Amino acid sequence: MGSGSVGKLIQLIPYSVEVAHSAVVITQVATAMNSIKVQGSVLRHSGNQFPTIGPKAGLNPPNQLANTQVLAVPGLVKAEPGSPFISLQAIPKSAQATQTNEAGDFSFSLTPGIYTFFIVIDNKAYRNGFTAEGNFMPTTVTEPINNLQLIDNRFAFY
Repeated sequence: MGSGSVGKLIQLIPYSVEVAHSAVVITQVATAMNSIKVQGSVLRHSGNQFPTIGPKAGLNPPNQLANTQVLAVPGLVKAEPGSPFISLQAIPKSAQATQTNEAGDFSFSLTPGIYTFFIVIDNKAYRNGFTAEGNFMPTTVTEPINNLQLIDNRFAFY
């Protein structure tokens, strides 16, 4: 480059594709070794969750789930059509796991990237949130997250 010219830095982000028991997981390979703290809680909503006008005495408050396993899967995870569950065998080995404490809170230290978080229920990974492309709802981790809520709403009605 000549004197006075401005160069552009182009960062290539490599991806890997992992196939595990018919589930395809697209994983962004971490290019930065910076660790970012992700904290949150696991809640169970049950019963009436329909929004009301005025006092909310009719809503069942959520319960925080203690001693519940939480998974952080790097990348996007394709959902089985019509199901909020995916087999644990379909979760790649690159996933990280932690357990909620007695208050239902959890914490991860993750490298920047896209993650799909799951609650483990009855030996299956659960996430009742989906993208238009048919993936489980991902979370982009670029800065600390202090209030990620993972909700088990199998017993709720809205």
